Amino acid sequence: MKIARYLFGYLFKCTFDCLYLSDAIINQQMLELLFDENKTNNLPLQIHSRRTILNIIRGDMEQFLNFIYNYLIADEVSIDIGRNAEPKINILFRFITTTQDKFGCVSVTRLSLLHQNLYELIIQHIETSKDILKMAKKIELNHVYTPVELSERAENIKIYFYPSSTTYELSNIHNPKIKFSIRIGSGTDGDWVEIKNVAIKRIN
Repeated sequence: MKIARYLFGYLFKCTFDCLYLSDAIINQQMLELLFDENKTNNLPLQIHSRRTILNIIRGDMEQFLNFIYNYLIADEVSIDIGRNAEPKINILFRFITTTQDKFGCVSVTRLSLLHQNLYELIIQHIETSKDILKMAKKIELNHVYTPVELSERAENIKIYFYPSSTTYELSNIHNPKIKFSIRIGSGTDGDWVEIKNVAIKRIN
């Protein structure tokens, strides 16, 4: 127990350029047992990294996202969803919309039909949420295999042909000063299947 506590304590004091997690995470219950008295010694149980790549191949998405939400601080979090991963779109949506300043950018790759409404949920959240400042300031949805439509409230729409993309701005109805820039790019994957890449960024 003492050795494990020492090693994890050392880990929490380190900063990584890139942290890669693939279908394996640290047991959260074990950390709670090891650092049960942490309320008195104030050791921050946080792993720091510039970029974190979370590759969810077949595991429980909720466990992975809970771990990095509770124990990670990073400039960028990239979530790669495997085809066999258990789809929990509500968990992924909640993660994106409550991270605040913990992560500078949250990107999600390979959004299949199982996750087809994530873009629509985020757009609706931008428009109507009273807690919009809790959402990640920058969101990227890569390799989206489902149709991506512009919001009816889109402003400053611009269409580009080379490369093919559309940009627009969107504001929050409760706080019109809070605006986001949305860019929708078109392309193909390795099998020449049409995909969309979406970048959402708060601009003020």
